[in-house]
Amino acid sequence: MNLRLINAAMQAEMRSTRRLFRYWVFAVLTVIAGIGFFMQMSMVHALGSSASATLAGMSPRFFIAGMGFNMLLFFLIGLTFLAFDVRTRDEREHMSEVLDSRPYSNLEFLIGRILGLTLMVWFSVLAAFLLVQGYGTLVGIFQLPVGESIEPFSVIGFLIYTFFILLVWAAFLVLLSVILRYRILVVIAGLGFLLLQGWAVFNLPLYQQLYVSIMPGFDLGSDIDPVFFAQGDVSKLLTWALLAIGFTLLATRFHPRADGESGQTRLLAGMGVTVLGIAVYVGQIVMAEQRIEAADLVADHHRTFENHPRADIDAIRGDVMIDPGRNLGLTLTLDLNAPEDMDDLVFTLNSGLNITSLSVNSYAGGGGKPAYEFSDGLLIIDHALSAGDRTQLSLEVDGIPNPEFGHLDQAISLEKGDFNTGQMGMLGYLSSYYTSAYAALLPGGYWLPTAGSGIPSDDARRYPADYYRIDINVTVPQDWLVAGPGKRTPTGTSGDNHSFRFAPEAWVTRVGLLASEFEQRAVTVGDTTFELLLTPVHMKSIAYFEDADEAIERTLTEMLEHANSLGLEYPYGQLSLVETPSRIRTYGGGWRMDTTQMLPGIMMSRETAFPSARFDTTFSFDNRVQKEEFEEQFEGGIGQAKVEAVMRFSENDFNGGNVFQGVARNFVHYQTSARGDGALALNFMLNDLATRMLTERTGYFSAHMFGDGGFNVIMGQIMGNLGRGRTDSVSQLVTQANTGRPSVWDRALESSLVELDTSEDPDQVLNVLALKSSAISEALLNAYDLEQLGGLLSALVDRYQGTTFTADEFHALAAERGMDLTDLLGNWLDEPGLPGFLISEVKTQRLQDTDTGRPQYQTTLHVRNGEPTPGLFRIEYVWGTRTKDEAVWTEDQTKPIRLKGHVAVEIGIVTASPLLNATFHPYLALNRRVMPLLGGDRMKRAKKGGVDSSERVDAEPFNGVRSSTWHPDQDLQPGTLVVDDLDQRFQFHNANEVQSFDNPFVPFRVDMDQGIPAYQPFMGTPSWWARNSDTREAVGRYRKTMAMKGAGTGESWVAFDTDIPREGRWRLEYHLPERFNKWMRWGTYDIQLAIDGSTQDIEFDSGAAQSGWNRLGDFDLSKGNVQLRVSDKTSGTIVIADAIRWRPLDDAEVLTARAD
Repeated sequence: MNLRLINAAMQAEMRSTRRLFRYWVFAVLTVIAGIGFFMQMSMVHALGSSASATLAGMSPRFFIAGMGFNMLLFFLIGLTFLAFDVRTRDEREHMSEVLDSRPYSNLEFLIGRILGLTLMVWFSVLAAFLLVQGYGTLVGIFQLPVGESIEPFSVIGFLIYTFFILLVWAAFLVLLSVILRYRILVVIAGLGFLLLQGWAVFNLPLYQQLYVSIMPGFDLGSDIDPVFFAQGDVSKLLTWALLAIGFTLLATRFHPRADGESGQTRLLAGMGVTVLGIAVYVGQIVMAEQRIEAADLVADHHRTFENHPRADIDAIRGDVMIDPGRNLGLTLTLDLNAPEDMDDLVFTLNSGLNITSLSVNSYAGGGGKPAYEFSDGLLIIDHALSAGDRTQLSLEVDGIPNPEFGHLDQAISLEKGDFNTGQMGMLGYLSSYYTSAYAALLPGGYWLPTAGSGIPSDDARRYPADYYRIDINVTVPQDWLVAGPGKRTPTGTSGDNHSFRFAPEAWVTRVGLLASEFEQRAVTVGDTTFELLLTPVHMKSIAYFEDADEAIERTLTEMLEHANSLGLEYPYGQLSLVETPSRIRTYGGGWRMDTTQMLPGIMMSRETAFPSARFDTTFSFDNRVQKEEFEEQFEGGIGQAKVEAVMRFSENDFNGGNVFQGVARNFVHYQTSARGDGALALNFMLNDLATRMLTERTGYFSAHMFGDGGFNVIMGQIMGNLGRGRTDSVSQLVTQANTGRPSVWDRALESSLVELDTSEDPDQVLNVLALKSSAISEALLNAYDLEQLGGLLSALVDRYQGTTFTADEFHALAAERGMDLTDLLGNWLDEPGLPGFLISEVKTQRLQDTDTGRPQYQTTLHVRNGEPTPGLFRIEYVWGTRTKDEAVWTEDQTKPIRLKGHVAVEIGIVTASPLLNATFHPYLALNRRVMPLLGGDRMKRAKKGGVDSSERVDAEPFNGVRSSTWHPDQDLQPGTLVVDDLDQRFQFHNANEVQSFDNPFVPFRVDMDQGIPAYQPFMGTPSWWARNSDTREAVGRYRKTMAMKGAGTGESWVAFDTDIPREGRWRLEYHLPERFNKWMRWGTYDIQLAIDGSTQDIEFDSGAAQSGWNRLGDFDLSKGNVQLRVSDKTSGTIVIADAIRWRPLDDAEVLTARAD
């Protein structure tokens, strides 16, 4: 081959390509697309990164991870339309004659052509990234509010990968163009292959996608430990190089021009290299399959010991030597006791480590060194213990932890999941991290021996937490720091290393160590040190908080004093907030898949969270006056404003990094927890209660919500709220988006908290726990003052610290402290049902003034529990007056009121003015949501008073609760029959299949509400019957809902079945709510009534009807079943099916109706 000729052919192809109009269209679109994708991420980041730690992760700094797939797909499509007609261009430009006049071989010509096409596209890509990086550099220089430079390692790696994939794609297209005579077939074949790739990406398991897909592997990007390529990309580059050579050789064989070379030789060579490339390609897939199979075998090995008796670890002592990226050395002694008889000792230890020495001091033979087997991370020691025996296990370990070992029993597998499940990859994927730049030894990676197998079933009903003492000396390089459980005490220096001791007085349930070349910022409040450990590359993140030092210390002091006032003390002496690489897995295994970022004495913060947030945009001011105006809004000035911004930022982290939840766990959960029946719910409730008490906040996290594309559902809702200026509601949105789904309520009715089966739909089990347990903790907070609840938690920790307790022991302890939880909550753990509250109209009248002349307004209402299950509720209300100058409003609420099944009470509220607003709050009931008690406009009631103040009633004021005989049916005419869309006699049929929309590009998912798809505003007009629960004017016993569907052909229908109890004349009425969407046009309905085997049509025009009950007609009926069927055929755009009412007519009404 002549390189000069190849270069000449390449230059000629580049000139030819530059003359194509479509090339410039593509080049301009490439630059626009690159800048557009970058600016999109930059705008989202600038808008939301300081409001939520999760949104901070969408940083343009890691643009490749977020948009690399989209960009590369765009490049490949562009190259397809540039190269599809190379044969036609050859014929048009008489390229054969040109080549024959020069000493070109087809191989030299096609190599030059393929390189020319590749470089022309690649130069466009390069130009786009140079522009973006140039802008990012300017952002850093001039502190611009939007954008930043992309992490350079990822850019270089992406450009290299892009060159190789463009090279093989250009060779593939050239091969197609010389084989296929018609250029349209080249386009179809090329785009068809890309569509096939798209199908593979969206449908194959993730571990297959990484190798089957031509796209680069997924990597989150990192400033702490940057890499050029994702896992598997280097071997894919080899594949692309081989395939490019093979396709080129095959193209020379089929090229129409004869160049005197042996076609047979090139065919064999091309096929050989292509087959070799395919072999490497297939080999990667086979190796991925084998790796997954091996992981499954490891899990199966551990599963055989799942129910094996486990030793109880009392203490762990020893030395830890961290030689970053080279070796981890452990010299450990474990104090053990046997809670039951056991034939051998079983532990889990990271499979990448090696045991060099092992002894048990109670082992009689062999010098205290029993036989043992260590494989697949499972350590089995041949040493029997009887119940109550105590012994010590000593072992020496070295090696490099296997970063993929751990979390063997996860409910959702990232690698085995599809594209939707792949969203979990944003939460990291390595259980341990041990490189030359960073060491993360985490409990989920089993760097310390853990009793039992690696499939422990994180169900506290079977396997309660194991609490133990820790005392370890950790050695790290001289310029490194390490964070661990509690205070870090220096113990000496040796050569290039120094050591620290971690020996907290408090118990721990798990231990993690995080080490790197950290920069430290710390503040000590009393006996507790709070430290922030960041890598040097991200120290600029704290530059914006230099003027907040006093506010930070003041806030931390207030928090600790608040905890101490409740009788709770921070147990570890030091709390470290530590930056971690984004690749570290932040969610656990088991059914729960809880966050792993919260450890005793440590709170992890991903480098894509606080270090990436743009707080500078939040606190940038155009002038001094603007800054002064901002400071006036906050007591404590700009420093306090920044502290509150960071607190909101952390609270709104739904990636598992909520600092408030993490800190609260140290006070109770890491000291003691529940076991046995009800332990899941009790632990969940106590965690939520402690978080609310200590921080006045709550939160929600589980990797389950990332497992089916749910992340985009939540993100769509969050960005909508941010767009409306609501930046403090993200945590509530996340909780509501997961626990407020109708299907969660349906599951909550199926079983009690004690009976929840975590193996059956664990996602829903978690949501039911969150729904019910948070309602219980809220009820406790409303029923008791903080001092009482703090005393209860403090007594719980004092009595059971380092061990566990049962639900009965918890209730008994509460009773000792004068808190009868059973009287308040009932049997909340064992009762599967829910109460259902029926509420009367609210009546207000003015009483006689007090002796001091103070006005008195008496408000009363009745509440009945229509279900056998008791329940809790409270009433919140607002009263006061408003003048031209000011409004004096008082907000108040009742204590939680417990109402037994099928019992009614009357509630009285006395205020100095009529109520302006009142709402009914069921803690957990079939009503499901807060209900307004007063209709109309609040401002009008404030101006007019709402009642006739001139008429005063001479009655004793009634403030409180008393029994009542009220029943809602007493207001109905006797014999009236109402059937609504929630009734069991309501039926529906959808002729078309309900779309799941469970894909990452649609910002909602279809949920089921008691058997019918739940309506969501994103749907617009639903194309199937859906239940709308977002209306107050519909008919319903506990919930005001209606079924609705867009206009159809009449094949879809709903039916109201009614059993008529007696023969006679009956009036049929149809209920319509108020029009709730002006874009939905109401028209005539297709209604049929089936009586005694015959049907008759009923005319009804919903557009002309009124809101409320509408008469459909009077009918002579026999005793038995009648059915009203409503189809989706309408002259409008929507059909509403809310409720029907059958009312018996007396003789006078029959005569009047007939006369009409």
